[in-house]
Amino acid sequence: MTRKIRIQLLAVVLLFMILVSGGRVHAETTTSAITTLSRQQDLTVNFTFDVKTVDVVFISPSGERKAKGDEGVEFAEGEKWATYRIHDAQAGTWQVEYDFGENASIDYSVIKDDYGLWIQSFDLGAMTESDRIPVVFQADSEYVSGYNYEIFAVSGEEQGDDKKISDGYANANESCEVNLRLNDLSSGTYTLRLEIYGYDGDVELFDAATSKTFNYQNPNEPQAVEDFRMVIDQEHLTCTVDWSEYLQWYHRGYRLTAIQDGEVLITKEYDRDVHADEIYYTAGTKVLEIVLSARDDRIWSAEKRKTVTLGEEYLTKATREVSSSAQILIQYSKKGEGELFVRINDEEGTYRVSGEGEIAFPAQDGWNTVYARMDSGDLISYVIDDQLYYDAIPPRITLFEKLDGKHFTTEEVTLIGKVEGAEVLLVNGEEVTIGEQGDFSHAFALSVGENVAELVARDVNGNEAKSVLTLYRGEAGSKTYVDHKAGKEPFWKRYLPLLLAAGASIVSIILALIFLKKKEKGKSRLIGNLIFWDVAVLVCEGVIAGLYLRQYFFGRSMEFFELAERSGAEAAQEMAKESSLFKALLIGGGVLAISVLVTVICGVIRKKLANKKEAKVENPEA
Repeated sequence: MTRKIRIQLLAVVLLFMILVSGGRVHAETTTSAITTLSRQQDLTVNFTFDVKTVDVVFISPSGERKAKGDEGVEFAEGEKWATYRIHDAQAGTWQVEYDFGENASIDYSVIKDDYGLWIQSFDLGAMTESDRIPVVFQADSEYVSGYNYEIFAVSGEEQGDDKKISDGYANANESCEVNLRLNDLSSGTYTLRLEIYGYDGDVELFDAATSKTFNYQNPNEPQAVEDFRMVIDQEHLTCTVDWSEYLQWYHRGYRLTAIQDGEVLITKEYDRDVHADEIYYTAGTKVLEIVLSARDDRIWSAEKRKTVTLGEEYLTKATREVSSSAQILIQYSKKGEGELFVRINDEEGTYRVSGEGEIAFPAQDGWNTVYARMDSGDLISYVIDDQLYYDAIPPRITLFEKLDGKHFTTEEVTLIGKVEGAEVLLVNGEEVTIGEQGDFSHAFALSVGENVAELVARDVNGNEAKSVLTLYRGEAGSKTYVDHKAGKEPFWKRYLPLLLAAGASIVSIILALIFLKKKEKGKSRLIGNLIFWDVAVLVCEGVIAGLYLRQYFFGRSMEFFELAERSGAEAAQEMAKESSLFKALLIGGGVLAISVLVTVICGVIRKKLANKKEAKVENPEA
């Protein structure tokens, strides 16, 4: 057995032992040590997954965390495998951390020392007249005989994409030369990226390298778009790019890149039928740059680029979209002298402007259409295209009770009412809670003497409505302030139905007693008089019942609720009437019951007396 065969067998046995010894963990998330390096060297680890690949984080001996996409980390993956290579890995113990995801287990194999596929060189030759550039590269490996390669052209411009310009198969440990065809590339600055892949039967081996930078000028490149318009709306943070005036018959598509403050905001490609687009930029942007290219069948044209420094020139509307101001205020800043076109509703005009300034225009009630345009040169314009609502109607305050000028003996009075169109309600500067329907209730403290309550309702546009109340408070027990001025009726008025009913009852009882004691002269008329009185009381009770029912149903009708919204005081009076009639109805019922009872008693007594008298006549001795 030769020395070369022995070395190959030893390598196979070593690789088998490494694969078999790969760690397996079943916890959901794990951190485990994978290897200890005796010196600084490249570290390559292959992971296999039973369901789906997951991301892996490497933790160096010093605690530094590395993952795919980080500097110094190469990465390749397939459906259920992933290989990481960490260049110049620090000596010491390395750990890995990962989440299992959907996997039941994850296996890994550490590939040490020189195991792998390595790019040894990648050089560019001189460009030929036929727009070709020769490249020479070599990749060495002791484990694979050949590998696949791909070469990409990487643009140094902001909007360039990596474009594959060649691929193929090469033998390991041998130099490979390829002539790259560049005439499908746009003019610009490029680097070439070489990626190689090999498979030894167990593990995917890979490597990548980048060439030096070179400039390429494509003689067949289409001309740049002649020009385009930029319309900037600073109110809505938009920039409309329009190239419809500068189309060419050979344009097959367009590419637009917006760059704000040096960072690419958006890159979009369009079909040949699209000739404009609106780009949104973020508030606070200082420099906005637009780059436009056209494409023929294969190649993107040179770029047409415009840069705008926002803030050097501007056109804005100082008046809010909804305002109580009768003026529409437009502010501008113009380098040099130029024209400002303004159209407010159906009125329009052109103004000469220079430097910073503002122009005021009258607003009409309701909605106003506002359009303004200021050209800045180089087909760049600033516009205002908006609507504004002029609100000149103040809120409305309605109190449910007329309290102004009234006198009280209590320490506070409750202000109850409703506001319409108000966002804020203040009572002597104190904010009052407004209900969903605009209703409010506020306890207003009263001091002895005169008190002034100023109600201020304010809408969202600053319109105000005021209502000022003067309220008086006297000390408890003072005769200076009469009760009825505080909304109370005097005693005799509140209890008039009760007094009348009580008087009628007394008169009825007295009459009954008189008729009982009066000696009979002819036929007695007592019972007839009592029955007449009962009928009269019943008629009065019927009248009171009719008035009460009428007031009762009115108090529960929509008419009453409308009255309550207009005037709480009048509504309270109507409720007081209903209460008085109800009391009179109860008292009248009592009087009628007493009258009927007296009539019945008198009739019974009268009948007993008549029976005794007849008994004496029939039996004088008795």
